[in-house]
Amino acid sequence: MKRVLPPAVVGAITPASTGSPDPLAALVARWREQAAAYEEDGQPATRVLRRVAQELDEAVRQWALEQITPAQAAQEQNCHASTIRRKFPGRRRVSREEVLRARVCGPDLAGVILAAHAAG
Repeated sequence: MKRVLPPAVVGAITPASTGSPDPLAALVARWREQAAAYEEDGQPATRVLRRVAQELDEAVRQWALEQITPAQAAQEQNCHASTIRRKFPGRRRVSREEVLRARVCGPDLAGVILAAHAAG
């Protein structure tokens, strides 16, 4: 069974590819630091923490490299598929990382403004 992370982690691929802070990479780094500290103290959780950090790191990497259609990318990025197709002409599939790196679709500013206005 193929494991794919949900779209909720869009934007947390890699700091180098997106140019923004990566909370998942920070979490993996923290777990690895804790594992090193546990190892120095002779704690048994060292191997488990390293394995969990590695599994999360690998899952995010696989998710980012997955080839998706422009329609899937548009749905995940909250924009129209034609916007994705214009950025990647002639491509039937594109990796999520490429879409995020290209910053094809901007934030839904109208939605943010309307939500703030409705909230009072």
